Amino acid sequence: MLARHDFIFFNRMALSSIINSANCVLNDAPREYIDELFEHAGTRIPGIVRRQESACGELIDIGLSSPRLVNGTRLRVGATIPKKYVLERVTPFEAMDIALAAGGDGRALKTLDVCARMNALPIGLVGSRALKAVSGLDYLSPASDYDLLIRGRLKQMEGFARLAAQLGQHLKIALDVEARVLIEKSGEACDVKLVELLSNSQFVLGKTLREVLLLERAQLYMDV
Repeated sequence: MLARHDFIFFNRMALSSIINSANCVLNDAPREYIDELFEHAGTRIPGIVRRQESACGELIDIGLSSPRLVNGTRLRVGATIPKKYVLERVTPFEAMDIALAAGGDGRALKTLDVCARMNALPIGLVGSRALKAVSGLDYLSPASDYDLLIRGRLKQMEGFARLAAQLGQHLKIALDVEARVLIEKSGEACDVKLVELLSNSQFVLGKTLREVLLLERAQLYMDV
């Protein structure tokens, strides 16, 4: 089953659907950047599963992101493709494994993985570092954070958060961590910012495949 942040590779038959449904701002983008994005779309540049707005269950809403920056901003395209054109799905947890096997990201990623293992937490990689891992293209810039996705029990998440915060301060790296939990009533997976989940706030902002919800922390089940 698809989930937020999954990476989707697809065949070239999907390009006509992408061009027809593309929702992007190309005013300042050099033509060669646009051509590059569409040339590698699906084969090297994956689609990222985003909020699903299509009523038809045979369609997937994805986002495409160029490895190049235009005036400091990455060229992004929102599109919809038929599921039948999907060739491969890579989860954030698989992307983390790929990035660790490839190396080349210094000690931070390996140490974050150790922090997760010490707390028996699955850890996934999203954002630009994940895109670099799954595509082989250079998505990194000096401003690139370490965007992570974890899942597990609350105490495990608290332990990871303490270690990760110490690591971030020591290595002077920026961390952006989401936790994947379940909405107890519906059983639907939902991603919540870890700092919100571990706060004293009664409510947190959760993102499912279909919508953004304001949820009571008591509604969430943390053992995905």
